[in-house]
Amino acid sequence: QRSMKAFFQGSTPVSNIIQDQFAEVEWAHLVSRFLLSGFTSLQLGSCGLGSQNFFATSQIFARMKRLTYMDLSHNNLRSCSCKILGEWLKQFQVLTYLDLSSNALNDDGARHLCTSLPFVSALQVLHCRECGFGNCGWNSIILALEQNQVMTNVNGFHIDGLWSGRMVRASLSKYEFEACFPLSVVEYLVRSAETLTFLDLSFNRLGDQWAFMSFLSSVPKLQSFNMSNNLIGPVGMDALGPELANLRFLTELDLSYNHLGPEGGILLGIALVKLTMLSSLNLRDNYVGSSGGTAVSIAVLHLTRLEILQYQFNDLGDEAGLELCRSLTNLTRLRIFWINHNSLGDDVVRRIGRSLVPLTCLKSLCLTTGNNSQLETRKDLQNSLCFVGQWNDVDVTGADFLEGGW
Repeated sequence: QRSMKAFFQGSTPVSNIIQDQFAEVEWAHLVSRFLLSGFTSLQLGSCGLGSQNFFATSQIFARMKRLTYMDLSHNNLRSCSCKILGEWLKQFQVLTYLDLSSNALNDDGARHLCTSLPFVSALQVLHCRECGFGNCGWNSIILALEQNQVMTNVNGFHIDGLWSGRMVRASLSKYEFEACFPLSVVEYLVRSAETLTFLDLSFNRLGDQWAFMSFLSSVPKLQSFNMSNNLIGPVGMDALGPELANLRFLTELDLSYNHLGPEGGILLGIALVKLTMLSSLNLRDNYVGSSGGTAVSIAVLHLTRLEILQYQFNDLGDEAGLELCRSLTNLTRLRIFWINHNSLGDDVVRRIGRSLVPLTCLKSLCLTTGNNSQLETRKDLQNSLCFVGQWNDVDVTGADFLEGGW
């Protein structure tokens, strides 16, 4: 209370943000005494309001019709709070920023919000991370926002062009346990079939939720697709494979950290054969094993435009390694090649080294680390490859991370 009084007795302009830590205080009394109708920015994040205090102050908040910025994040609000919030949000015709993150609103709260969001016509930025919204909740929110003509950002996702069908880049990375949000947005990306060239769904732990993957065939002009860190496994790869095969303009593909396993590796190999435009392929940490690695290595033979191949931590073994040796001779544009930690024997490491000698574009190589190569082999590789002056970091010493390579 003293902090609030000091603030209002000072010379700070009323348009400034209010932010402080308050626990059990008489919110209705404080707000009625000190919150003026002229405020345009209100930040009450992490103030411990709770539903009870929120109810007590809701009528006061409702009179602050000039607000353009409101932060109610981390306040232990519940879905019942959204019913009140939804009613007075309708009066905020100039509100441009709203943050409700980290409140247990759940799908019921989302439905209450949806009744008011179409009325907040000036809203440009909305944050609802960690609110417990499921598929139903996020589908309702996105549908309600479709009527907003000025919205630019939802949960950090830049939605410019999403409704109009003119989106070029869609970055939905790092939502992790909120996979429902990117899944809800993805359905709208089909509208941008003629313009969408970049899609990033990495770090969402989508698992084998294969339903969304069928939309890929509707965006045939996609050039860059990142599905890293989603743990889709062989089941997800079974659904994703046929869709990938249709992306004939794809130049960048990242499927790292998806635990595809041998079965998933075989399915991926079938799809890769048709992606002849690929210039960058990241398959790190998929543990495709010998059978899956052999299928992928055979497919690489057809990817003659490849400049970057990241193939580490896949437990390939000698059979898949030998198959890769035959494919490498076709990759004349290869600049970066990482195949460390693959249980390759000393003889296979030597053969791969000899296959790389004609590839004069190569600049970054990680080969011997985590493979069963002998010191003599590493020295021989250093001697045979040192004449290629364009190479600036060749891993023949067993170093894990190389300067310029990570």
